[in-house]
Order: sequence, then C-alpha cells, then structure tokens
Amino acid sequence: EDSTIDADKLGAALRRQLRPLSAPSLQKTRQEYAARQVPEMPRYLIFEPVGGVCGRRCPFCTINVMKRYNPDGSLAKPGMMKWSTLVKLMTEFGEWGQAYGCSAYQLGEPLDYIVRDEQGHRKDIADLVDLAKKTGRFKIVNVSTHGDIPAERFTRLLECDLDDLIISIDGVTAETYSANRPATSGRDEGVFERTVGRVRAFLAKKAESGEPKPFVRMQVINKE
Repeated sequence: EDSTIDADKLGAALRRQLRPLSAPSLQKTRQEYAARQVPEMPRYLIFEPVGGVCGRRCPFCTINVMKRYNPDGSLAKPGMMKWSTLVKLMTEFGEWGQAYGCSAYQLGEPLDYIVRDEQGHRKDIADLVDLAKKTGRFKIVNVSTHGDIPAERFTRLLECDLDDLIISIDGVTAETYSANRPATSGRDEGVFERTVGRVRAFLAKKAESGEPKPFVRMQVINKE
C-alpha cells in the first residue's frame, strides 16, 4: 500500500533477476525448435495436484463442464494427487535435470492440497513446493489461489521455497466478486470482505517476515 513504490518497475526488476535462471532453458528450447527436436521432457511443467476440488465455481472455468474418466471408463471423482505419484513425477524430472520451472495448479485450488504419504505423514502445498525444488530440481515454482484460504494454509507458503504466487480476486466490489467467483456452497454473503481480509493478513505477515519470496501478483478480471 506504499504509494511511493512503482509496482510495474518493481516487477520488472524481479523479472530481470530471474533471467539468468531462464536463459539457458530458453536458449536450449530455441535450438531444439530450430532443429525440430522434441525434448525428452518439458522444460516447463504445468501439473494439477488438486483435480476438481475448489470452493469456487467461476462461470469462466472449465471445471464446470469438464468430465474425466478412469482407465476403466468410469467417471473419475475430484481428488488429490497421491503423494507417491508426486514423488515419482519429481524424481523423474530431477534425474533429467533440465527443467526450468513448474506451475502447480490448474482446475482446482492448490492450497486445498492435503494428503498422507505411505507412512501416514501429513503433506500439504508447502511440502509439494519443497519437493519440486529439491527433488524435481525446478528453479522456479509457481502457485495460484483464489485467496479465500485459512490463515494457517497461507502461512505455510512463507515456510517453503515458493517463488511466485498469483492471488486471483477477480472483483473490486462484493457484487462483482460474487458474480465472478460464486461459492460452491451458494452462501456468498460476506465472502468478498473475508477474502480481502485474509489476503491482507497474509501480505502483512509476509512483509513482517522481510522475505522477498514469494513474489505476489494480484490478478483481477475486469468483468462487470
């Protein structure tokens, strides 16, 4: 909320700091494209640890119409990626060792990710991020959230090595917000104020920590 800070200039400076990390992957990708070579694995991974589980039903999201099926043809239920599957995925990328970054979200709220490993230990989004950085050897990890998240889950993002966080509010008034991001429960009263309050509290805690990461971006769709 400091009016003396130019957010555009700050964002540009942070992006410049990341260029040395992305430059080798970008150069290699250009070489492969010119030679019409297909890499063994993607240099940037977008995967979905949470499938179809979300507290919002935004009218512009394909989660409302998409159907997924199991190998036997039965309709798949919404759920979380097994920890063992995630470990296998990250191990394969780590052994390859040539990926740049990953986005751990798609059609679901990634901060809802809570599972148990084979030993019964609780794992959440922060554990996922650290696994991607340490085992997967990704240089950059990005997560997006709708922001209506309990404080303890938001705080976990400050306890891991997350690089980039997108918070999608998609409305600057309660009326617009409710139209763009209606709750699955149908109870939207006060949800805009609650979400803004939770985001503000998270940003204040991040500021108190003095840590530059994760870099936080606010995303708003101008849909009145």
